[in-house]
Amino acid sequence: MALIKTLLLILLLIAFLSISLLIQGIAWVTQSSSRPQLMKLISLISQAMLKVMSVKFLTVGKVPRAYSGKLVVANHMGYLDILALSSIAPTCFVTSHELRETPLLGPIVQAGGCLFVNRLNRKKIHYEIQSLADALKNKDNITLFPEAKSTNGDEVIPFKRSLFEAAIMAKANVVPVTINYESVSGQAVNLKNRDLLCWYDDTSFLTHFWRFIKHNKIVIKVEFHPEIEPAKLSSKELSMASYEQVKKSFRSFK
Repeated sequence: MALIKTLLLILLLIAFLSISLLIQGIAWVTQSSSRPQLMKLISLISQAMLKVMSVKFLTVGKVPRAYSGKLVVANHMGYLDILALSSIAPTCFVTSHELRETPLLGPIVQAGGCLFVNRLNRKKIHYEIQSLADALKNKDNITLFPEAKSTNGDEVIPFKRSLFEAAIMAKANVVPVTINYESVSGQAVNLKNRDLLCWYDDTSFLTHFWRFIKHNKIVIKVEFHPEIEPAKLSSKELSMASYEQVKKSFRSFK
């Protein structure tokens, strides 16, 4: 069964990469001009992938309208977060330059029209914030994981503040989102089985994926909190307000 799932996912990835290259070829001028189509494409592919992997998600709260220029911020425990959020509504993800260089994942995130930031080079942060602000002004929804890394689900790490400046510059509302992994193979996610879903630290993607794909009946809960207006807030205040909302609804594994 795991092998069949893997083959189906490979076929979906080949289809995604092929159509993505076609879209960007037709758009021709810049990646930003093709981003809305890429966001829609990756949303559809994510829905198909979750179905193949037997993953269901429960949505709570008001989902931001597609292409409304919102900054979505969420806690992060692995690649399932990306697939779930993309499936719910088309969005552009912010990720690191390091991921762009990762085998297999790198070409996928590039083809999906992601925005990249280099967290190790603070000299370029102003230009990266500006690129996020420009995308928000262009009414692209942007999704950011401000913990700056995926975790094992023990807690929500305090959010990094710098990229929240993009919402202030663009006058874009921030939508905090809490992601909880509820169950896997019919059992509640706990300390013993969380590593089947959480991808963090130095575990290679392929090692984790092969372990994960052998399981089914996976349920993820995605809770959208009320939007936060950036008016008269600093980036620190905006990040703290978002963090408190996400943390409040997060269920640590026991």
